[in-house]
Amino acid sequence: MISMNKDKFAIKEKTCPATGKQFLPKRENQIYIDRATQIRHNNIQAKIKQRDLKLLNDIIKQNAAKLERLYNHMIHHKLKSVPFELVEYEQLDFESCSTKNINNKTGNIVNWCMDYGYEPTNNSMTSFFIYKKSNA
Repeated sequence: MISMNKDKFAIKEKTCPATGKQFLPKRENQIYIDRATQIRHNNIQAKIKQRDLKLLNDIIKQNAAKLERLYNHMIHHKLKSVPFELVEYEQLDFESCSTKNINNKTGNIVNWCMDYGYEPTNNSMTSFFIYKKSNA
């Protein structure tokens, strides 16, 4: 349906993204059926985003705790790296980290989970260097 507004511009019927209902907008740039629906929709979207960020943050915190255990194991046993089996046992989530950077000595990517990072010692990922950020 097409309607004419007071400035004689044709306004086409739109579909509200929140409700899926058809409506005639009062302004050319109106997206939602009404302001209350827009606010409700934006609040729901923000809540979903916050939930997703919290889940990611929780995974990164868990990874940090796992890397701390691996780091302490490596130091306690005077190892230069830890075998993949230990990393696998800890169930480290390789998809989630807080930051990444390049190790200038090896050229490899170091994945950081808060204060602890890991870097594969080779392309086959049979063992990993575990790092702890210094407070310097």
